[in-house]
Amino acid sequence: MMTDHARTVMPPSSQLRAAPDPGYRYMGLAGEVVLWLLLIGVAAAAAYLLLEVVLALAGGLGPHPVGPLPHPTPAPNPAPAPPTG
Repeated sequence: MMTDHARTVMPPSSQLRAAPDPGYRYMGLAGEVVLWLLLIGVAAAAAYLLLEVVLALAGGLGPHPVGPLPHPTPAPNPAPAPPTG
């Protein structure tokens, strides 16, 4: 019967890694780049919303008429269709 110690011992032919995988450093760097891009996007969205609020409170750019814009060319209503039947 095997003991727990005997099952967990590595065979003599196996080798331990002396240093971490060099590709791991690039994965960490990629994670930092993604984090910075996310933070820049959130900051840009916040700045845009702040600009919109400031412009809305200031009345926007230039005078704006109150109410809907008038129709460019007033036209009379068309005549009703004759009854069928």
